[in-house]
Amino acid sequence: MEIKALYPLIFRLKVPLIETEGLILVLDLDEDKLAKKGIPYSDIPIFRFILNQMVDELSQENESEFVFLDTDQNTCVLVTGENKNDIEVKSRSLYDKVSAAMLSSTGITVSGGLGTFESELFHLQGSHATAVRNLNHRLFSEEPALFRYWNEELQLQRLALLDQTFTSIQFAIMDQNEVAFLMAVKHYYEHIKDLSALHIMKLGFYLVRNLPSGSLERKSEFLDNAYYHLQLAYRNPPESTEAIIALFREMFNCLTKGGREEPVPENEQDIVSRVKAYIYSHYAEPLSLALLAEKMGITPGYLSNIFHRTMQESYIKFLTRVRMEQAAKLLKMHPPLKVYDVSERVGYVSVKHFSHVFKQFYNTPPGEYQEKHIPS
Repeated sequence: MEIKALYPLIFRLKVPLIETEGLILVLDLDEDKLAKKGIPYSDIPIFRFILNQMVDELSQENESEFVFLDTDQNTCVLVTGENKNDIEVKSRSLYDKVSAAMLSSTGITVSGGLGTFESELFHLQGSHATAVRNLNHRLFSEEPALFRYWNEELQLQRLALLDQTFTSIQFAIMDQNEVAFLMAVKHYYEHIKDLSALHIMKLGFYLVRNLPSGSLERKSEFLDNAYYHLQLAYRNPPESTEAIIALFREMFNCLTKGGREEPVPENEQDIVSRVKAYIYSHYAEPLSLALLAEKMGITPGYLSNIFHRTMQESYIKFLTRVRMEQAAKLLKMHPPLKVYDVSERVGYVSVKHFSHVFKQFYNTPPGEYQEKHIPS
């Protein structure tokens, strides 16, 4: 009865999969290439949005393609047609167009996975699951591609090993068992024959992408720190088993404890001093922890920790204090200035929000504060 009730909806959406065949095509950015370009973890959703919009625009040329996002924010396309050959040709054509457009506009490559052919709309979940699994073949490939189901024994063994390793790693992280975590990584590395150290690092990106889901959701700064270590290592890939184990040990610490403080060429006091100087010079501009961390060449999580430890207050409280002190000076020294002018000059878009914060800080609204300091 539930299936029958959905048929009118299918017709209204004009999804032609009741009298014909179709499959799910899953597309995603190659995260190792994102890391190589130095794109921070927090910016990846922006590029995934660009990919989704690009696919949606290109698929509008063909009424037999329907674009949507799955729960992992992969861009998915339902491709329908008269027969299997027609559907596969459409899928490959769309993939080629999307790949070329993304590479041209962002410099980022895209990989894809083809699902199974289905003639029933309600069997498409299986097609999607197969497409996601096929997409995982990119972990063992040098170049981006559109991957379809392979029956080669080696490929099937590698996927099985990936599943086994990921399951072991999940339990190791839940138990905070570093030994079990590193044993799983070492076993994976030693059993993927004829592949370079870069492929083991692709496992790292796969972990960062997939561990946040479900009951293993980690704080964003934990993932950001883990991704940051991968970025650094990707520029200078580890060449020995010991170096790879050391890298994944750092990742384990990131995913379980928030990460160790990465080495920087200057001490914490110097970094905090530079951040303070930058805030004093740019308090009138939009400032975020991510922006400040990027300026310093460190991760947001690390900056947040050392700033709070050194200053005994968060960066946002320090920034607010600087802005309020500057606002008070302007109100005292320039009586003709309107409150909204002062608000803009110290970095607030909303004068209402500025007035609220100022009153909390000085126990009086900015207008009254200004009147009190007008020379008689």
